[in-house]
Amino acid sequence: MMKRLFPILMTAVLTLDILSADWQLDKPGPSVTVLRNDCGRFPGPAKGALHISRGNIYARKVFELNRLPEEVLKNTRRVRINIYTALYEYSTSKNPERPSNGLSEYIFILINGKKIILPTCDPRFSVKDSLRAPLKFRWVPVEFPVAWLKSSDGKLTVETGKINSLTHDDYYYPAIDRSTNNSSSWVSVNSGRSWTQNWGNITDNSELMIRLELDKNGGNPLDDNPGDFLSVPGSCPFRNQGKTTVKGGMLHFTGYSDSSLIVPDGEKIKITGNGLTLVCTVRFLDNLQNSPKKNRDMMLFFKSKSFFLGRTGNRFNFSFSSNGKSWDQALVGGEVPPNNQWTHLSAVAERMNDTAQGETGTRLKIYVNGELRIQKMIRNFYPTGNDMPLLIGGGLPGYDLNADIADIAVFNRALSSTEIAAMAANAPLVDAVKPGSVKVSPHLEQKLKKSIMAAKSVETRWLYQVLLRAAGTGFPETVISGLPDMANLTSLEAVSEKLREGKSGLVLEITPHAALLMATRSGKICFPVLGFLDRKIGQDVFAGRTVEWCLRYRDGRGRSGELNSYSSLLKYDVKK
Repeated sequence: MMKRLFPILMTAVLTLDILSADWQLDKPGPSVTVLRNDCGRFPGPAKGALHISRGNIYARKVFELNRLPEEVLKNTRRVRINIYTALYEYSTSKNPERPSNGLSEYIFILINGKKIILPTCDPRFSVKDSLRAPLKFRWVPVEFPVAWLKSSDGKLTVETGKINSLTHDDYYYPAIDRSTNNSSSWVSVNSGRSWTQNWGNITDNSELMIRLELDKNGGNPLDDNPGDFLSVPGSCPFRNQGKTTVKGGMLHFTGYSDSSLIVPDGEKIKITGNGLTLVCTVRFLDNLQNSPKKNRDMMLFFKSKSFFLGRTGNRFNFSFSSNGKSWDQALVGGEVPPNNQWTHLSAVAERMNDTAQGETGTRLKIYVNGELRIQKMIRNFYPTGNDMPLLIGGGLPGYDLNADIADIAVFNRALSSTEIAAMAANAPLVDAVKPGSVKVSPHLEQKLKKSIMAAKSVETRWLYQVLLRAAGTGFPETVISGLPDMANLTSLEAVSEKLREGKSGLVLEITPHAALLMATRSGKICFPVLGFLDRKIGQDVFAGRTVEWCLRYRDGRGRSGELNSYSSLLKYDVKK
């Protein structure tokens, strides 16, 4: 009898849920409360999602905060919204013959009028990146300051959509529960000017699957601030229209003075306890013969009496002012990538408070193509903000920018290394190889891998593994391609003899215990030690790279500099 009664009771409960859209409280943990009015029934993307590709479609969810117990609101230390959603990187489906342009767009979330910006490459999103791959929906958490819960009407209004872009092919799918009456979900098709509860998959029996999560534990709450900020190239008002232009959807700076851009609402960008992250995709250009720009000093981001990010000569310069007068706290160093190549550049200021390790102050970091390049801990220094405008491309005399910029973003928190790496990996213009590395041509890579598989001995296999590594660190592919086939040789002694017969410039020195492969003559990028074999164990002493070094120095004028083993200006000349 009980077996028959159980399905009947379940049917009654399900029917009741369909008729009711009342707010419910969940307790997934002892300190956590979740406010929701969806039933968690997702019918699939065809009927259960808003399909947002452009910047005119917004979704809105309004939470009745009076449904929360007073003690929950009073004791909340951390708060976030959870959005059930998915992304589709649609460029490959639109143009199957062309390469993907990557996840290069932005989603906004407006919480009681305060905006948070998320790049579509944010690792929290689940992404469909091919025509045959399925859409995979997941809950995406977005934390915000507890102070944003306060409102005069006792409600929390959440709006979300996409920021207009040049490509509009990163599709955004906020999910919808179609099994409950609609009491708090709306959609706008005109960028928020008017709202309806009956458009697309939003109807009378649907609720957006957006939930509010409150936690009375969880450490220090976020500061109350304006939220993440984003400036899209081409949307900023120009200070001088004639000298800074938009070409192909990118900002083009020519090195003229007074040609910087004023970022709208840039005075709201302030450094808080959550830190600061500056991001751009930039291509530095050669100075033209008739250009007034004669040096290599350039500015990317500038906020007077607060901070700036740029380059001084061939070094990065991430500076702060502690007194509003001088730039007395700075991270200067690293090697700026060569001109005329796209680079994903990120600078992070992170507040540290680890007294046990003596890490109290601000840690500055600079990432190039998603890889941490340089960092510095400034102890007992806590930068503060001001109401000065935020400029792009200028701000200091002699630091006028000569470059193209494809993307600009400013975040009011310290992004993690994982988030920065994801953004760089999905920057469509950036060929993100590691510093000192180059891309091996597919033909040579395939040829060397076949030789590795066909090698008759452990030692000849080592030889081809070393040659593949050398190609990836800049050793000329023409030299490697011109080598005779040695996969059938069974000893390094035979390999050494074969190399001496040719004019490859490679020298193999052998002892009973070790073997050293060297590149003689002149060359750049690649360090001349290509491989060092321990013959007893049959393994190379080196791993992904061979010898690397970094020389930091000061010149006669007190200016610091840096020279790496792979610096483009460095030349090796090896003679036997």
